[in-house]
Amino acid sequence: MTQKSRLWTGLLLGFLLLPCCAQEMAEPPFSADEIRDATRPGRRYTFRQESQGNVTYNLMEFLNVGEDSLLMMTTQLNGEREPIGEPATKPATWAELESHAHFPRAHTTIEDAEIEVPAGTFACSLYTVAEPGAVMAQRYWFAKDLPGAPVKVEVEVEEKIVFTMLLEEHRAGE
Repeated sequence: MTQKSRLWTGLLLGFLLLPCCAQEMAEPPFSADEIRDATRPGRRYTFRQESQGNVTYNLMEFLNVGEDSLLMMTTQLNGEREPIGEPATKPATWAELESHAHFPRAHTTIEDAEIEVPAGTFACSLYTVAEPGAVMAQRYWFAKDLPGAPVKVEVEVEEKIVFTMLLEEHRAGE
């Protein structure tokens, strides 16, 4: 992965992982309870990520699932699907997972959309996040019947797509 692609991935993940707290937020696509109720141990996402022409994969698996918290393992793979480093495990709460989809209401539009990704065709809520006149826009397609992570993410800078993440596979778990 090039330095530039690591930068875009880092920016995107930073945006996804740090909730916005100082502004009024748009309604998230799923509540923490909805995400928890849809998640069992062994639930697994496989995402294909492309940035600046470089392809990587991200595997996310839920190891332990509790009433208030969970343990998730992520594994980064290169374009040939070989591991990049060791898998990482991270505890989290359901509220933290919900907060990844907290976007500023004033800069977010939400509309119905249908999208086809390698994992299938989904009826979605499409969240577009962009400040008026901004050079960057982010789009998140959340499958209405699959509470959790978006099935597609795009980051556009100066009208050019610089990052795409697509759901390749989803397994429900035990």
